[in-house]
Amino acid sequence: MKKEQIIKSMLFLIIPLLAISCDGNGLMEYEETALMQGDVQQGLLNDGTSDNTCMVNLNLFTKPYFDYQYNTGDHVDECFVYIDNQEDLTRCLYPQSGKNVKGNFFIPFGKHRIKLNIEIDDGKSYTYPIELCNALVTLKNGEASTVLYDRIILKRADSSFTNSAFTVEFDVDFPYTENNDYTLDITLGFYDETYDDGSSGPYVNGNVSVNTYYQWRSIFEPARPTDIDFVLGIVYNSTQKEYCYKGYCEQDFSIDRNGMAVNNVSWHKMVRLPNGDDIGYKLYLITGIWAKLQSNIDTMIGETEVSWYSAYYRVEWDDGEYSEWYPMDELDESSVRIDATIDYYPNIEIVCFNTKEIQDAYASQWGIVP
Repeated sequence: MKKEQIIKSMLFLIIPLLAISCDGNGLMEYEETALMQGDVQQGLLNDGTSDNTCMVNLNLFTKPYFDYQYNTGDHVDECFVYIDNQEDLTRCLYPQSGKNVKGNFFIPFGKHRIKLNIEIDDGKSYTYPIELCNALVTLKNGEASTVLYDRIILKRADSSFTNSAFTVEFDVDFPYTENNDYTLDITLGFYDETYDDGSSGPYVNGNVSVNTYYQWRSIFEPARPTDIDFVLGIVYNSTQKEYCYKGYCEQDFSIDRNGMAVNNVSWHKMVRLPNGDDIGYKLYLITGIWAKLQSNIDTMIGETEVSWYSAYYRVEWDDGEYSEWYPMDELDESSVRIDATIDYYPNIEIVCFNTKEIQDAYASQWGIVP
């Protein structure tokens, strides 16, 4: 019995082998079937990968800024798009004035972090330095549209000597939809410190030079440093549109030969003045000055809006000649004002004194006769 069982077992194993060897194509068909199954499985994996990603189209539109020409000549202006801080997904778009610039990338469905690093090559050293950026980012999918970011942001503190740099960060969700193509519309608008992009013209360049003499009356101990702020406002006569320029400086006061504690600060600003048929404007100046007592870092003395005792101005004409000195048209508790609604003053020089004593000591140096 044992021998018969052994023989039957051997026959049971041999018969399939014979069947395969009798069909010369049997092994080849098996291998092809296995390869086909592998291809199908790989195809399923590929389909699964494509089902998990979507196409994101980038559309960058940059508004005109004065007569600045983006990416023209020596200008290299860039908008880097970082996706989840992955270097292989980073894209760079090059702004063009008033034109659309396009790009794209693939990304898995779901939530992601997007960062825009915007660098305008000559933005800081341009005639009208770029200080502000209005960034509007909209996500579109089919007929659906969602605003992801809409803010006016300040120029980054680490902007280079010539560049104006800005950073925009926001979160975005790319859910799975029948229409797997998404579009990120990015619109950039730049402004100078007065929130102007050059569209308010016509205008011409003018200059305002401010010279202040401030006498400290109540200095009981050394106080340093001294902070001086300027706000220069210009209101166009034709449109009543107002532009504000700001200045700041830091200076230690000194004791002059008369024994007075004095700050003598000069500030110069190039401004835009109206041009055309109606070229009138009004100008005002607000000054603040504060000193920090050394013995107490929290104690400040000074004035937010200096009450000037007297202020004078003169006009420098285009030929380099000066007018005589005029007392300010208006002198109140918080500001000095010049009314140029009739006459056009392209370049103005202003001198201010906060006490009669300091006026008597320094006015003659300017040829001012009170």
